[in-house]
Amino acid sequence: MVDRSLLEKYKPTPEQEKGLRWSAYGFLFFLAVMALLTVPQDAILRNEAGGFLPKSPLFQGITMIIAFLFVSTGMPYAFATGQIKKGRDLAGILNAGLKTAIPLMTTTFMACVFIDMVNKSNIFRIVAIAGAEILKGADVGVLPLCLLVILVTTLVNPFMTSGSSKWLLIAPMVVPMFAILHVHPAYAQLAYRIGDSCTNICSPLHSALPVIIGLLEEYQSEGLIPLRPGETEQRDIGMGTIFSLTIPYSMVLLSTMTAMFIVWMLLDLPIGPGVTLYI
Repeated sequence: MVDRSLLEKYKPTPEQEKGLRWSAYGFLFFLAVMALLTVPQDAILRNEAGGFLPKSPLFQGITMIIAFLFVSTGMPYAFATGQIKKGRDLAGILNAGLKTAIPLMTTTFMACVFIDMVNKSNIFRIVAIAGAEILKGADVGVLPLCLLVILVTTLVNPFMTSGSSKWLLIAPMVVPMFAILHVHPAYAQLAYRIGDSCTNICSPLHSALPVIIGLLEEYQSEGLIPLRPGETEQRDIGMGTIFSLTIPYSMVLLSTMTAMFIVWMLLDLPIGPGVTLYI
């Protein structure tokens, strides 16, 4: 049965009900505008062929469209409930939002500059090529070769997070080795993906790292991160905090997926429809 006390507790006030109605009107206005811009065959948000895929103004401007959705529903609610009575109130709300976002934006800016400089230096591309050359010169069996692919990818991955770039460098050397041994190239891809996916979360060059640090700092300022046993004050949030939280997960994933890969190969089980070990 529904607890009526909870219904009374969370029952919207008359001002909130008015705000919800106005917000619904704003949402209907948003739908009407979007229908006008997308439904006609020659609508401006369609591409030259009259469609939406693969490219169109609709998807290229999806960020602004989502922003328009929030504005068209949030502004009427704020005016109806009295949260915004004049232009100065809107400026205050925007300033309050930026106040919490500025530390994250600053951290993101500096981290992006660092990552861009490292990528332009090509230092870790050279490391990736050197590791692939080691694999190329190793005269071992199929299973050890797969494990070496996993190992080299794991070692390179923390310093080169772009999966497509790593595969572009490693594949021309690894796939031919598998072909010489008459091994299906899907096994080269599988071994690479195991090493690539397990250590992404502990890479110092991961594109999401600045966002993670900023969110942790925000949670810490709000008291949402509990103290460890023996701590009397919140510790500083940095790279070490991220690595201490992610490396255990990375190691468990790596060992588990590698063990599953070995079992699959020893039992000669297909890794996909019609994909066997030898071709």
